[in-house]
Amino acid sequence: MFVSTRRVVFGFGAHTGVDEAAAAVGRDPGEVRTVFNLPGRITERPLPATRTPDGTWVGGSVGQWVEELTGAVLEHGAAGFTLFPPGHEAQDDTTLARWARDVAPAVREAVARERG
Repeated sequence: MFVSTRRVVFGFGAHTGVDEAAAAVGRDPGEVRTVFNLPGRITERPLPATRTPDGTWVGGSVGQWVEELTGAVLEHGAAGFTLFPPGHEAQDDTTLARWARDVAPAVREAVARERG
């Protein structure tokens, strides 16, 4: 399933339609994996706002990313995430390193802690 962050709150409401479509063709909605596409920057310091006025995610500090992504997993069943730069920029090594070293492991740990 493709869900764009251009919809408010990661387009979480869109998942209901996918669940209904899966059930309509005899598939278990719980078997459908949702991967969120995340355009955004990982910043050194927290941003005062992590979303535009229309709800589009713009990024933030490692802590802000961890909070947002952990919530996406626990509250909305996200199975994975794809990080890409906003606009048509090339992804920089610093952002990729922060994602791999700081964000992804912290989200896994937070989800594991919450799930017990």
